[in-house]
Amino acid sequence: MSAIPKKKLCWNCEGRVAFSDENCPYCGVYLSSSSLINTHNETTTHIAPFAPYRQGSDKSVPASPYTLDQEEDLESNEDESSLEDSLDEETSGLLPLSLLLAGSIFFMFGLILLLFSRQGTLTLHWNASYWYIYLALAAALIFTGWRSMQNDKN
Repeated sequence: MSAIPKKKLCWNCEGRVAFSDENCPYCGVYLSSSSLINTHNETTTHIAPFAPYRQGSDKSVPASPYTLDQEEDLESNEDESSLEDSLDEETSGLLPLSLLLAGSIFFMFGLILLLFSRQGTLTLHWNASYWYIYLALAAALIFTGWRSMQNDKN
């Protein structure tokens, strides 16, 4: 009978490689045969590269992670109040933004009425004789919005 040559499996391409080869002939990756596997009298034994997961001597029951102390309840209430404060701070920027938006729109509308009106009317039949009201309203809204936005940054 002929002896069957021992082969190992390549970890990269899963090709069958002769046990004595150091490199895989298919993909060329280095195969370390001596670091993880030792041969002793026609048998192979695997050496664990790390310590066992758990030691059997530790039999104590760990403390429950779900218990709440009174101090933790107070901290959670403080966290909720600080969360509400931060939400109030976020919504405080809404007024300056809306004032800037409204002021910009009225400013552009007033300029359009001033520049593109014919004989006091725009093509959409807006009365252009009130253009100064739109520009004044726009300037007031833009100024108020800009000032309140600067106050929020400080």
